[in-house]
Amino acid sequence: MSLVVNMRISGTPKNVGKKSTAWQLTGINLLGNVTMGITELVPDDALPGNTHDYLEVFYVVSGTGSLISHGERSRLSPGDLAVIPPGEEHSVENSSTENLIMLYMALRDL
Repeated sequence: MSLVVNMRISGTPKNVGKKSTAWQLTGINLLGNVTMGITELVPDDALPGNTHDYLEVFYVVSGTGSLISHGERSRLSPGDLAVIPPGEEHSVENSSTENLIMLYMALRDL
């Protein structure tokens, strides 16, 4: 069975990095443990290093940047999917001249 859900941006944008923004999407949540959102990381900004107790997934919509994890830097480009396991410290940097726009999903207890 297919399902189409209208997802909306909810509430006030959250400040991330020094100058960047993230918005949480709301809509029907079939599992009760999935959070989705959009992160827009401006040039020369970074999401600081952090860890979570859930699986996090980034999908790069536009722009370029880097995912830093385990001391290694991986390039992020449009169409890339980054999967970060629970407990793994990671950060994202945008050192390009255009905004880095990513969809994110936080998947808890799947």
